[in-house]
Amino acid sequence: MKNKLQYFDYYKLLLLYIVIQPIIDIFTAFFLLQLNISITPGLIIRNGALLAALLYVFIIEKKHRVYFVLIAFFYGVHLLFNTYYKEVLDYYDEISYFSKYVFFIAFLIACKHIMSSIKHSLGNQKLYKALWISLNIISICIIFAALTGTGIQSYGSEKIGQTGWFFSGTKISAAMAILFPVALLYTVQNPKYLLGKLILIVSNIAAMFITGTKTSYMGIILGLLAGVVILALRSIVLKEAQWKKILMIFTALLVGAVLYTPYSPVYNNIRIHQSWNSESKPDIIFNGREIKADDANEDFKKGAVVRKFIGVGYGGDYEDKNKVIPIERDFHELFYYYGVVGLILLLYYPGIMIIKSVVKYLMNFKSIPIEETMLMTSLVAGLGCGFIAGHVLFAPSVSVFLTCTMITLWKKQERVE
Repeated sequence: MKNKLQYFDYYKLLLLYIVIQPIIDIFTAFFLLQLNISITPGLIIRNGALLAALLYVFIIEKKHRVYFVLIAFFYGVHLLFNTYYKEVLDYYDEISYFSKYVFFIAFLIACKHIMSSIKHSLGNQKLYKALWISLNIISICIIFAALTGTGIQSYGSEKIGQTGWFFSGTKISAAMAILFPVALLYTVQNPKYLLGKLILIVSNIAAMFITGTKTSYMGIILGLLAGVVILALRSIVLKEAQWKKILMIFTALLVGAVLYTPYSPVYNNIRIHQSWNSESKPDIIFNGREIKADDANEDFKKGAVVRKFIGVGYGGDYEDKNKVIPIERDFHELFYYYGVVGLILLLYYPGIMIIKSVVKYLMNFKSIPIEETMLMTSLVAGLGCGFIAGHVLFAPSVSVFLTCTMITLWKKQERVE
């Protein structure tokens, strides 16, 4: 009984932590932009969450201690060699950047163990609700900020778009892209007060358009398309008539989003970027990340053989620690910054979990599962954002949502088995 109560308390803390994510980010932006203070609530709370997750793993979920010891040993060797090879090395930036990815792994393992202790099916449902609330807080803030003219610009150029009261447009866009399919799933599973939920869905779409980022736009299209396809399959193949109403609504929203695209900020921004560099089409998508990836590749190729195994460190071989520019593509950063060994080690646990989830999903697809499909869509959106635009695996404010998607997908499939 004591253990159940213990896990239930951890579970409630997890739900609370998810709901307050947007609030933490708003205060973080206020501290950075208005007070000019670098020690923000986000820094304090998320470092506290990292410490709590690590303590949970070492004290309660003990079987994964060896994994973290290996990570610590690898990073010690990595830092030792790069201290020798790098002419300029900012230990604070190097360690703090690496700790952001450690947060992702620690939070994933700790939360997976907590969720596994919640046996009833409401475990996932309450988590979906927490994610749904978090997305709606983000959306309402972005819309209200746009209406009042108090929003932060997504870009520092002639491109248009606002991120509400959130500091990073890339991070908040990635978070919304991950959360949107879950919001659609929550609406499908909880049709009570459908009109109110649909108004919130429309506000989610509006907020994602307002940001003017390609990440948000892709999240809208991917989420709605997945919802339309899976509900259509349920209606046609399984002859389930109860989905027709929500299917028509999702289809109308998808068509509306596509028709609005030529008038949207994201379309305007793509045209501006195209006019800047009409001969470099990849840059239209990656906003110069190609160049930074090429620079990191040069450092990687020119470096000593040992650095190909342990990486060149955060930012590569920079000359001025005040001008370090990351690649902003998570998987490229894992490879170049932490080498072949680091890539394998750091992706081992989440990679195995993702591969198992994908295989089980494909094996069970004949049942045309709505829940698993929308969760898989959220996972694809998160990993896609991480690959294209970064700020997912190395951003605790975003990876927390990806973690929840991975855990709920895993738990749902375990229950099916």
